[in-house]
Amino acid sequence: MQNSFSARFTTHMLQGAREAGADVDRLLEDLAIDPQKLQRANARISYRQHADLAVALRDTLQDEMLGLLDKPVKPNTLKMLTYSAINADTIGDAMQIWAEAAMVLDVGFNFRWQPGNENSLLIIERRADNRVKNQHAIEYLLFAAHRVFCWFADQLLPLASVELDYKKPDYADEYRRLFVGAPISYDRERCSLAFRQSVLSLPNVRDFNALKRFLRELPLALYATNYVNQDIAGQLNNWLAAHTRRNQKLPGVDEASNYLGLHPQGMRRALAKSGNSFAAIRAQVLREAAKAALLKGEKSVEQIAYDLGFSERGAFIRAFKRWTGLTPLAWKKQLAMQP
Repeated sequence: MQNSFSARFTTHMLQGAREAGADVDRLLEDLAIDPQKLQRANARISYRQHADLAVALRDTLQDEMLGLLDKPVKPNTLKMLTYSAINADTIGDAMQIWAEAAMVLDVGFNFRWQPGNENSLLIIERRADNRVKNQHAIEYLLFAAHRVFCWFADQLLPLASVELDYKKPDYADEYRRLFVGAPISYDRERCSLAFRQSVLSLPNVRDFNALKRFLRELPLALYATNYVNQDIAGQLNNWLAAHTRRNQKLPGVDEASNYLGLHPQGMRRALAKSGNSFAAIRAQVLREAAKAALLKGEKSVEQIAYDLGFSERGAFIRAFKRWTGLTPLAWKKQLAMQP
């Protein structure tokens, strides 16, 4: 069932409140959540109910981590972490800032950013001075960090892998959506999210005003935000465009499929299911990049053709004419004549 969690997943949020003596059943009833329903094996809780319960627990306990650590974490710490990274240029920069700020703000765990040649890791490690009562605290931190980065990039970012330092829970099916289908290893020495380098180079497209609106909807926005480019074709289009803006050259099939975490043939099949192809998406990105370069007016047609990977000026002009019906210079002239 979409837009809901297994009740077994939600009940792990409640342990800290119960141990603190809070009237959990009353909180549940105030949110129209039947306490008995949470005990049923196949029961599910909507994202809205889950998010509202998290807010109620946080406000009751005055603890961002819902009483799931021995030491409380100040409310709104997650918001402060997100504020800290809003001015980052790229997603990789945002992740590094997030990890550093998490240590300063003290979210009850040790955070580390570990850059690598192929994958870079956002690492969360338990602290000896702050017992973790159950894994929901870890689930929430990893999930929240990933979804904030997704929001910065305005796309659902693929994960190369996930490490968890506890045994596989009986509601592990929920992890397919929490961690976007990434391979998960259990009983590891640490917890981590692994990101490919192609993800780290994506631009942060958000600004401070957008952030204020996003934070007003937390934590529901983490669970329920729908990205218009969640599909593979959209992800590929946005990544190719961002790559072209930064590096001028368009990447090929192998690099694109590596970004998506797919075999090249798997990428082609996935695109075909939605009526798309790598060649068509690549041509669309080329067209928009060519138009942007022409409008900028800083380079000659020959230089633009070279930057975009065309063998020579004539090949670029022919391609541009297929796209627009005009040569590059005629297109630019026509645009300039428009009122």
